[in-house]
Amino acid sequence: MDWWLRDHRDDLYLRVDGFNEFADYASLKADNRFLTGFWAPGCDFLNSRRGTDARLGFAGSFGRFAQFDLSAGGATRAGAPVYGWVAGPRLMFCDYRVFSAKGSLALHFGALQIEDEFLYQSSDIAMEGAVALPAFTNSASVRYTLRRRILFETSLVSMSSRDVIGVGKMPAGHDLRFRVNYKVNRRLSVWAKGINMLGSYVEQAPFAREDGFDLTAGVTLVL
Repeated sequence: MDWWLRDHRDDLYLRVDGFNEFADYASLKADNRFLTGFWAPGCDFLNSRRGTDARLGFAGSFGRFAQFDLSAGGATRAGAPVYGWVAGPRLMFCDYRVFSAKGSLALHFGALQIEDEFLYQSSDIAMEGAVALPAFTNSASVRYTLRRRILFETSLVSMSSRDVIGVGKMPAGHDLRFRVNYKVNRRLSVWAKGINMLGSYVEQAPFAREDGFDLTAGVTLVL
């Protein structure tokens, strides 16, 4: 349910949502491909999760070149899946509340596009061994196209350290990526991309760490 207060360019909005859904193994596996029955011994993976969200925000633009969205609000979760560590990775279900503030900024200058999104979260997760939500997450990207033939794109996703309740901490991570694409003609392109170029602590899924950086190059042929 959304309410909007509009003027010519900017919107003040209030968004209230709620859900009551059934979470089975298939939906959990879709979120984490590394999940197995060993993560939740004795669990049948049949769980009903519920939640409510309320958020107040302000969105708008500066001319044709910049768009922004700022919002803050709170949420409740019941029976929500969280990951943790109890003599190994574990899937847990718990109730908690979270306050969050987030924002996004997009700048467009012809061939150059710059985007940034940040998120702050504070939750009351207290279950022993559970991994708390990261307090700060930020995603920034720059994309530049030269003469519609050469594309250069780079991004940096950063996440603050997270508490493992009663166990310790998971370190912060910074995933620096790039992609270069050269369009030879309508059918042929060559490209290269790099992942985790800083060799930082990066997880593609909970407790599934990416060690070191990765470089890949290839050719795309459209038949």
